[in-house]
Amino acid sequence: MKPLIFVSALMLVSASASAGNYECKLEGLVRTITVVYEAEGAVPCHVEYDKPTEGMTQIPWNAQNEEGYCEARATEFSEKLQGWGWVCTEVSESTDTGAM
Repeated sequence: MKPLIFVSALMLVSASASAGNYECKLEGLVRTITVVYEAEGAVPCHVEYDKPTEGMTQIPWNAQNEEGYCEARATEFSEKLQGWGWVCTEVSESTDTGAM
């Protein structure tokens, strides 16, 4: 029974590690929204909003304890950009730097 629980937990962590990453495009401009996990697990985390064509990165949200917070903010922000005419697609890569 314990191996099944471990595998299920591992699958959950893997699924959450790729959630909430987006690439958005509009008229030749690109924006990326990435959830960055600062350690193993869902928290602490932060959301990076990157404007690579302008060489600018912002960190508009972070969470120390609330699992799912960063992913929800990233998704909501991608939806907001889409409302402004951007075309956003979810990307499966995740970022886990372990340090800032």
